[in-house]
Amino acid sequence: MVAQALLVALLAADGGAQRATLRLVFGGDVIPHEALKHQARRRSAAGADGWAHVLRPLAPALGQADWAIVNLETPLTQAKRPERGDWIFSAGVDLARGLSSAGVNVVTFANNHALDQRRDGILSTRALAEDAGLRITGSAATEAEAWTPLVLERHGMRVGLLAFTRFLNGFHNAPDAGQPHVPLVHYPSDPLTGGLSEDELLRRVERAAGQVDVLIVVPHWGDEYQPKPKPVDVGLARRFAALGVFAVVGHHPHVVQPVELVPRPDGGAMFVAYSLGNLVSNQDAHDERSAKRDGALLELTLEREPDAGVRLAQATPTFLYTENRPAKAGQRDVQVRLLTDDLTAIAERLAEVSTRTTPAARQERKRLERKRALLQAREARLRALFVSPPTTPDAG
Repeated sequence: MVAQALLVALLAADGGAQRATLRLVFGGDVIPHEALKHQARRRSAAGADGWAHVLRPLAPALGQADWAIVNLETPLTQAKRPERGDWIFSAGVDLARGLSSAGVNVVTFANNHALDQRRDGILSTRALAEDAGLRITGSAATEAEAWTPLVLERHGMRVGLLAFTRFLNGFHNAPDAGQPHVPLVHYPSDPLTGGLSEDELLRRVERAAGQVDVLIVVPHWGDEYQPKPKPVDVGLARRFAALGVFAVVGHHPHVVQPVELVPRPDGGAMFVAYSLGNLVSNQDAHDERSAKRDGALLELTLEREPDAGVRLAQATPTFLYTENRPAKAGQRDVQVRLLTDDLTAIAERLAEVSTRTTPAARQERKRLERKRALLQAREARLRALFVSPPTTPDAG
C-alpha cells in the first residue's frame, strides 16, 4: 500500500511541449428523490430552469474536463405512469438535459436502481440520455453490450470505462443474454440474480485492459453510509491493480470514503476512490451536518509523452455539498454547492459587514459565522479522506 498525500502532483512538472494531457472529472450519485423532481417541475412551470438550477454551481468544475462522468442512479423514462414505490426511482429527459447543461458528458448506468423501471427502462434510459447529448455505459440492450467498455478517445489517448454493480435490489437479470441486462457481480454472500463471479469479472477486466491505453473500473459497491469500504472490495481492488487497471472510481455508500494508491506490477500505482458520495440527492434534508450531504468531484489528469505510456500526473478533489434551504410555501430549494466558492463568498461578506454595528449587521455576522463553521468542518472532514494515509482494512 502506498501511503502519501494525494492532493499534490504525482509526477514531476518538467517535460517538453510534446506532452499530451487529458482531464477526467468524476462525480458521485445523481439521485432524483421526489422532492428534487417536484422542485425541478415547479421551477420549469414558472419559466425557470428546473434541474439546471440544482446543478449550475458545478458547471465551472465540470466544464474544465475533457470528459465529465457521473453515476446516474435512476432510469429515465417517458412513461406517463412510471413504476413507483419505496426506493423505486425514475426521472425524465429533463434530468439528462440538466446534467448536460452543467457540463456532464458521460453517465454510468450500472447500479442497484437500473431495473427500477423494468427492462424497458434500460432501453429508454439509454435513448433519452443520448438524446440529451450524454454518452452512457453500463446497463444495455444485451449482456454483451452491457459488459462492453465505453471507450473515450481524445488527445491521442484511449480511455476505457467498465462499470458494474454488486446489487440489484431484489431484481434479476433475464436468463436470455439477448434481453436488456445489468452488468452485475455478486458478493459471495448474496443470492444469484443473473450476474458474474469475481473470477469471471477479472477475466473481462484483463481483456478490456488490453484494448485501451487506460482502463478505469467504475463499481457500484460497498455498504451504505459506512465511512470505510468493505474488506471484500478492498481485496477486489488489489486484484484489479494486479491486472494493470489504471484507476477505480466507486459509488453507492452515499458518503465519501477514503482514497488510496495501490501498486501495480509495472511499477506504477492504481488510484482508488472507493466512494465519491452523492453528487445530488435529498438525503438528510434537515440535517446540515450530515455526511450524506457531502460529495467530491475527482479530477484525474493523465499525461502521455511521445513513445511513452499514459501516466497519472495529478489527482485533485473538489469538495461539494448539497444545500437544502427552506423556501416559500413550505417548499425547499436544493442546490449542489462548491465548498470553496461558498467559503470565499462568506469571507467577503463578513469583511463587508465587520465594521457595522447595527442590530441587523450583528445578526448577519452571527449567521455567516455559524455557516462558515459548518462548512469548514465539512471541508476538514472531506480533506482528511484525501490527504491522510489510507485507513482501509487490509484484505485477508
